[in-house]
Amino acid sequence: MWLAAQARDFVVESDAKGWMSDDYHPYLMTQWFLNAAGLGGFGTMLPEGGIRFNAPQPHVAPLRELSECMYQLDGSRSADWPAMRKRVDTLLSVEALEVLEAAEHAVDFEAFFHGFARAGLQGLSA
Repeated sequence: MWLAAQARDFVVESDAKGWMSDDYHPYLMTQWFLNAAGLGGFGTMLPEGGIRFNAPQPHVAPLRELSECMYQLDGSRSADWPAMRKRVDTLLSVEALEVLEAAEHAVDFEAFFHGFARAGLQGLSA
């Protein structure tokens, strides 16, 4: 549902400079998802000439919030999602928690989180 809403809110407009630094890739990915899910996709009429793709500004960025939270935990960070879920629940926005809960039910979130947590990288500079 979130991806479909994002796809609906993209703005495709004429722009003489066209593709220079726009949101084409997220547009392409959301349209591909809609098409693959049988929900349409690639139905937008594109203007002639150069175009620009503008993504909707996200209300919440759950993975960014989670990443920042994990960074702040540094030495107490672990790759164990059930344990970390209890630690981050009070640190994330309500919207981010709702998205994470949906992800927990949709995919093997524990496996995803194991890599996402970067638990073995505490104290290392980028």
